[in-house]
Amino acid sequence: PPAGGSTTTPEATGNTGGASAAGVKATAHAAQAAIAADQVYCATAQQFSEDLRTPPSITLLTRTLRGGTRGGVQVSLSKIATVGLTVRQGTRVVWTNRATVEGGRRRLLWITPAKGGTFAISLTATDLVGNFSTASGTIVVTPH
Repeated sequence: PPAGGSTTTPEATGNTGGASAAGVKATAHAAQAAIAADQVYCATAQQFSEDLRTPPSITLLTRTLRGGTRGGVQVSLSKIATVGLTVRQGTRVVWTNRATVEGGRRRLLWITPAKGGTFAISLTATDLVGNFSTASGTIVVTPH
């Protein structure tokens, strides 16, 4: 303040100019947003914790392929995982493949034999934490 003078504040005169009410409202809104954000983060943290313990789900979707082609064995996968594909004819392993893929409907390469036949398929899925699951089925390859 100037020498010998006094300073008047809006609070002292009762004149808040509306700035105070707007500030309180903004603070309340910010507090509500922070609580909502905390709830979202808590739900996300809970989902993450559950995901750490949940093995991936894998299903063989392909049932037939044409012989002598670069066939795609389609699988359904619940989350990102390393998928292993083993193809057997009788007891003999005729093809293996492994890839890390995102969840959803994915294809793994199998170069099918031209003569065709019925093949046993074994699938493994291991997520990034090490949880795993398996699936199996058969694929009929039609002769080329």
